[in-house]
Amino acid sequence: MKIDFVVLWVDGADSEWRKQKSFYTGVPYVENDIRYRDWEIFHYWFRAVEQYAPWVNRVFLITCGQIPQWLNTQHLKLKLVFHRDYMPEEYLPTFSSHPIELNLHRISDLSEHFVYFNDDMFLNAPVQAEDFFRDGLPRLSAVQSLFVPMDLGNSFPHIMCNSTAFLNTHFKKKEVIKKNPEKWFTLKYGKGLLKNIYFSIGQHGFSVLQNYHMPSPMLKSTFEKVWEMEPGILHETSLRKLRSEKDVNQYIMNYYDIGTGGFVPRDPREGMLYEAGHNSEALYRDLLEEKHKMICINDTTCHDFEGEKRKLISVFEKKFPQKCSFEK
Repeated sequence: MKIDFVVLWVDGADSEWRKQKSFYTGVPYVENDIRYRDWEIFHYWFRAVEQYAPWVNRVFLITCGQIPQWLNTQHLKLKLVFHRDYMPEEYLPTFSSHPIELNLHRISDLSEHFVYFNDDMFLNAPVQAEDFFRDGLPRLSAVQSLFVPMDLGNSFPHIMCNSTAFLNTHFKKKEVIKKNPEKWFTLKYGKGLLKNIYFSIGQHGFSVLQNYHMPSPMLKSTFEKVWEMEPGILHETSLRKLRSEKDVNQYIMNYYDIGTGGFVPRDPREGMLYEAGHNSEALYRDLLEEKHKMICINDTTCHDFEGEKRKLISVFEKKFPQKCSFEK
């Protein structure tokens, strides 16, 4: 079974990209916008892949046309894909990750089985194909959550609710759990098992599933089925240049696999989410001691961005001191 990796990247320092984004937003680009500022650690993503997942078939790097200066574009395993190469013209340009993600199945030569990464999700220890797929099925954590929005004005809670509405529209919770109880009530979920037990009592539909910020194993065929089921909402989301509270996101693909039972439970404790600039010592220990197989270094408000960036790069250099073949 061939398994590809797919990762999205944007150079937020690109002046032409900034001008274009400002045109569509109607506001000047904000320097050091935390969604786009560069921690200068993306090349370590490739070093981690080469060291920890040498079995990967191909690596697809998705950009709007930008190419990292240090990237070896001639690498035999690398496939550089621009948005225009696979996205319908009516969806371009886009400054939202959702259209980019929802159309991944249109990428030529992408394998049926692939793992989707954000550029802040790193392999942190050796992984095997079975960590992502087993018996041809994606490994996912079907854990319901008590979703509590905290950030007024943040569109993300709306988007997750919209994606959950897709799950509840097409699948009946009691039937799904009755069909595969062992995939919902498993010790692999740790404390998540208690959440599933709690939400199985009396609640008619699914609550928002827990988002563990881990690389997502996906199937191209799932994308095709979901597009057949909900062409309207996927098309409308793909048309938007910027994120909207009316969007759905790529998690509905995982939700489909969970709703059909087409997945194998994954222990969410294989990964860990860190906020850059917060609890930094724990992050550094994890990087050097390989406490988790996968980590996500999420960018948040950081009082000393330049100082934290230098520290993080220093730790990555200790972990991956040598260039990999994906670099010039």
